[in-house]
Amino acid sequence: MVGLSETIAPAAQIPRRAMDLLGQADTLLTEATCATSGAPAERFRLAYLAALRGASALLAARPRPARPRTRSAWGQLTAAEPALADWAAYFADYSLLRTLVEAGVTSRVDDAEADRVLVEAERFLNLVEDRLGR
Repeated sequence: MVGLSETIAPAAQIPRRAMDLLGQADTLLTEATCATSGAPAERFRLAYLAALRGASALLAARPRPARPRTRSAWGQLTAAEPALADWAAYFADYSLLRTLVEAGVTSRVDDAEADRVLVEAERFLNLVEDRLGR
């Protein structure tokens, strides 16, 4: 994944909703990190949700299109921030697995996969914070 140094706006100009979502993302990431001895599916779920809140924070900091082409946050992120398309695709590939985990199918996530998604979510959130100028 590539990093970007461009920021959207100075921190004082970032909408409160975007800052709230970024705070939620940080909390979820901390919970995922602290759950390292727990079930891998729960670590995966928390890390994925952290990344999703990060994407939502970026979207909240952008002007909303009159009618988004897709309801998926990952699809909207790709449209709003084409330079983040690889990140959006990476996490979108895990959307079905997240749905399965939330439905109770936890055997599909092992420790290695949970750790991989956790590391990528942390990298993505660092990028989001940089983009938001935080």
